Amino acid sequence: MLRYLLYIYMSLCMAFGLVSCVSDDKTDYGPSVAVGERLPSFRVLLNDGSEVSDQSLHGKPGVIVLFTTTCPDCRRAMPGIEEVYSAWKTQAQFVCIGREEPASKVAAYWNEQGYSMPWSAQEDRAVYELFASRYVPRVFVFDAQGTVRASFVEEVDTAQLQQALRRCMEGQN
Repeated sequence: MLRYLLYIYMSLCMAFGLVSCVSDDKTDYGPSVAVGERLPSFRVLLNDGSEVSDQSLHGKPGVIVLFTTTCPDCRRAMPGIEEVYSAWKTQAQFVCIGREEPASKVAAYWNEQGYSMPWSAQEDRAVYELFASRYVPRVFVFDAQGTVRASFVEEVDTAQLQQALRRCMEGQN
């Protein structure tokens, strides 16, 4: 009898596990700032001591990157984003905003990787949640008026990121 109950229990566990996998929609990235919407109102302190806000970003296209240093997808994406930053830093604004990490951890990672992009460490999710509810990296390309023109979640294609920036520079939407 015990063996029979154990068999039923294990069968039910496997059935529920399969159902949960089938319903996992990898394209449902949760609420986010959508293309065509304005950047949310935010203010962060950068690693160089300067302050950046949605208002201070107006006037020049740019990129906002939401990340964590321990995220494997972020670690894969950041070298390409750094490459884009190096190519565009005089023409576009870049702000990398950490999620739930102290400045010491972000600074150590940036130094280890040799990144030069400006960053802001956030020890909570307050700023992140203005943009999204889950998944990193998240990359938002915005125009000079602060309207999001492209976004990338988890997978960041460097060529597409550059193309989105180029369209913003040319005033195309």
